[in-house]
Amino acid sequence: MTVIEKVELTPVEKETFTRKSKEKGLTANNPEIRKLYEAWDKKISSQYAHISNPYVLMEIQEGKNLIAYCREKQQEALVFFINLYFNDSRETATKAVSHYMFCVIFSEYGAEIEAIKNDWRRNQYNQKGAYIAPVPEMFVKKFAKRLFNKLL
Repeated sequence: MTVIEKVELTPVEKETFTRKSKEKGLTANNPEIRKLYEAWDKKISSQYAHISNPYVLMEIQEGKNLIAYCREKQQEALVFFINLYFNDSRETATKAVSHYMFCVIFSEYGAEIEAIKNDWRRNQYNQKGAYIAPVPEMFVKKFAKRLFNKLL
């Protein structure tokens, strides 16, 4: 049996996230990031829907613009993506591709994602003996949680 591990924010983490975001004047719906994300989403949905390589989708101009802005404003980007991953239940192609983009934006913290992958390699089975599928969403959510504790 194979399972997908659910990674969620605990009530305490949600409260801490909200409090720290407010203290730093950060909003989950940053208008500039939202505008860039929506422009990228629109471009992917209309002209690039047939492409499955996430790295190609990040290389279109709208993707490059979003990455550049988010690299400059990492705390704002982190709050935006945590909201997207933990509070927005819609499953879209753009959201799936954004898991790869998140790792590009925060590439200087690559040791964190590698540690998460190594943890998974050591613990590939849950307590019931089911194999935990190594899906990007699981890794990125764990990565986002670690970055939250590190950057905010």
